[in-house]
Amino acid sequence: MKEVMIPWRNSFKFFVEQVMRHGNSFRRNEKLAFSSKNKLNKWITSRLHRLIQFVHNEMNAYRLYTVLPELIKFIDEMSRWFIRLDKDLIKAGGGESQEGLAALFEVLFNFALLMSPFAPFFSEHAYQQLKPCLNDSEQVAESVHFLMIPTPNEAVIDPSVEESFENMKSAILVGRAVRDRNKLMVRRPLAEFFVVCSEEIKEQLVDLGGYIQNDLHVMKLTFV
Repeated sequence: MKEVMIPWRNSFKFFVEQVMRHGNSFRRNEKLAFSSKNKLNKWITSRLHRLIQFVHNEMNAYRLYTVLPELIKFIDEMSRWFIRLDKDLIKAGGGESQEGLAALFEVLFNFALLMSPFAPFFSEHAYQQLKPCLNDSEQVAESVHFLMIPTPNEAVIDPSVEESFENMKSAILVGRAVRDRNKLMVRRPLAEFFVVCSEEIKEQLVDLGGYIQNDLHVMKLTFV
């Protein structure tokens, strides 16, 4: 419950709060979500559709026991990585905020469909709350359980973006471990953080350096 339902509920709650904060006029916009240049949006939409693809493949092969662990893993990626790193931008308002909300809606909506066989009641609750954001042109089902599992959009699956974010997450986790080992609380800023990596990984992380700096609360990021 603690690792699954609470982060999922908090992610859903954050979306609802931001929709209300921005005038309660949000409507689904898949094109905006998929065309975003924001790296976090590109990463989470790629991960979402890779997950959808995985669920289809595994269920077609009757390997149902492999599906739930991946769904649980995605909750962590959605709540502890995407929302935590992107929440300030979503709250700020403006064009990039709308892109972030559009991406988050796609994640929450499709995830409710994927989770409906495993968590039927909360999936139904999430769907009913998200349903008013659907466009009039869409066929709106009465219940999430009347809908099929979503179809993956392979055009938005980007392995290079996913690899870059995996390396970024590794750098952040190592940085947190170093802080913990030396009893340096995150609220205490550090002058510099060194990332020891290959040139290939450096190229992937340069554009994501801001996320690493903000998460670890360091003034300067140096690759060696």
